[in-house]
Amino acid sequence: MKTAILTAAACGTLLAGPATAADTIDPALAEVEIGAVCAGDTTIVAQTHTIPAEIGIGMGVKARAADAAGYPSVEIEVEPPLLPEPGVEGEEAATPEEDAMASGEEGVPEFLYPSTISGSEPTGFYYIFEGEGELLPGLWTITARNGDATLYSVEFTVVPAGEAPEVSAACAG
Repeated sequence: MKTAILTAAACGTLLAGPATAADTIDPALAEVEIGAVCAGDTTIVAQTHTIPAEIGIGMGVKARAADAAGYPSVEIEVEPPLLPEPGVEGEEAATPEEDAMASGEEGVPEFLYPSTISGSEPTGFYYIFEGEGELLPGLWTITARNGDATLYSVEFTVVPAGEAPEVSAACAG
């Protein structure tokens, strides 16, 4: 798949894929690519913020720093939607797997990963759904921080399986 490169006039960052108003991209990044990924591959297969909740499919961000030195110490945070509270009317109780991944406050799981962002080539971070307990429709956010500075924060909408057929098809073959 060819990547369409768009220039974000406000910050001079090259973006592959559509950035939304909810996305934050620091001008210290020279390139950012946003979209869907398939298990076992580091290619963004669809430039989209809509990801189907299916095992083996996920979301990813590739970035390259404008400074050749890059960022050798980056923390990536993945924030899934709130987990349902057990016993709340109209909500199903969280599964044991969901309870096990809930380590943050108020039912919000915390997923923190050490990483880097290169200044010479794009560095990717991908979150692939591997278990049924991860298939939570709703708003997911991937944020990269260097100390207190947010380098990027990208929102993805995870939809029920079958509601993003172009992504499912890209990962099926």
